[in-house]
Order: sequence, then structure tokens, then C-alpha cells
Amino acid sequence: MQDDWSDRRDALPRGCPLRDYAIEEVLGHGGFGIVYKARHSEWGQIAAIRIGEGWTWVSGVAMVS
Repeated sequence: MQDDWSDRRDALPRGCPLRDYAIEEVLGHGGFGIVYKARHSEWGQIAAIRIGEGWTWVSGVAMVS
């Protein structure tokens, strides 16, 4: 969904650090928040991270093997 990234003014920018991860792209978005593809800055492992509307919480990190 990279094409939709620009229509989300509240989306984190590509490369933005989030704890131990760097945001790579938006995977999806909806009423409950935005799901990002992110890469662990030290290990290089890919993860999906969902952040709730208003940036008040991170619901979880799902590691992709």
C-alpha cells in the first residue's frame, strides 16, 4: 500500500525510528490504526507493527520469518 502512504498525514515517515525498528512502509490502515512494515535496526529482522489512532499505543510487533 505504498501508494496510499501520502494520503495519511498522520503516518510515520519512511526511516522513522520506533524503539529498535525503522519504519519501511505502510502495510495497511483503518479505523484502529496503521500497520507498518519495519526492520530491526540491529538484527535486520522484518516485523509488522500496529500503532493505534492518535499514536498513544503500540499494539504489538509480529516478527516475520
